Amino acid sequence: MDKRCSKHERRELPRRKVALTLGVTCIFLLLASTGLRYLLLQRCSGEIGQDMKAPEDKNASLAEVEDHLILLTTTAWNEDNDTFQGKWYCHGKSCYHFSKEEKTWERSMVSCQDLQSSLLKIDTKEEQVLIQSKIKYNHWIGLSRVQESGYHWKWLDGSPVSQQLSFRQSFSHVKCGHMRPSTIYTADCSKLFRYICEKEFSGPDY
Repeated sequence: MDKRCSKHERRELPRRKVALTLGVTCIFLLLASTGLRYLLLQRCSGEIGQDMKAPEDKNASLAEVEDHLILLTTTAWNEDNDTFQGKWYCHGKSCYHFSKEEKTWERSMVSCQDLQSSLLKIDTKEEQVLIQSKIKYNHWIGLSRVQESGYHWKWLDGSPVSQQLSFRQSFSHVKCGHMRPSTIYTADCSKLFRYICEKEFSGPDY
């Protein structure tokens, strides 16, 4: 009887070892699978969060990036009681349109006329500072060199340039003015720049 029991126990011992090994292996695989799922979820969440915080990293076009910047600019202007209507930024009595396309000075002037406006005229130093804070490129403005008892720089309405403005004149015979982020400067009228149109603010239904 004891010999039979001993043989039976010997047979059961390997089976228990195999079962125990399989059980430990299953637990290990389950833990590993859970860990991999957790790491995958964390990685996906991080990528989604990064995409939401930095839309410019999605190989977006230049126009999309600029539209994003325009929205940020608009918010800042609204905080100063300025308004944003369509493609026009309004501040005080004036509304401004900053083009994204580049044209010559004369074609820029015509484009502004098509928008029932004119190339920008800067009246005060405060207005110059305000407009320059909104641009990152060279923009044509309504300033040109007119021959009138000698050459003089004047706005499209015939008024002279205020001495309060930051205006650097080149020594060459260029005849058109443009605005840079730092100053008003001169350039050959045939160059391709962006442009700024201006018209009078006429209320909420503008």
